[in-house]
Amino acid sequence: MESLSKYDVNSYLQKVVTPALIILGKKDGTIGPADICEGFKLLPQDDHHELIEVENATHDFEDQHLAIFIEASIDWLKKYL
Repeated sequence: MESLSKYDVNSYLQKVVTPALIILGKKDGTIGPADICEGFKLLPQDDHHELIEVENATHDFEDQHLAIFIEASIDWLKKYL
């Protein structure tokens, strides 16, 4: 975390051109969903960046949430590979 504080993360996020997929568990206790959403808003708002929020999923995406995570990942990879 200390090394991360040396960088202007907000500025970096605004310049990301590589397609990005973020799949967020709405009950993620490891990484705050609000922080992820704020970071996503800094990415260029185009069709190459996608945020998928999975209701009731934790950070580990267990059981039915894992299936949603995998399906969304495969769909996104098919789009860009």
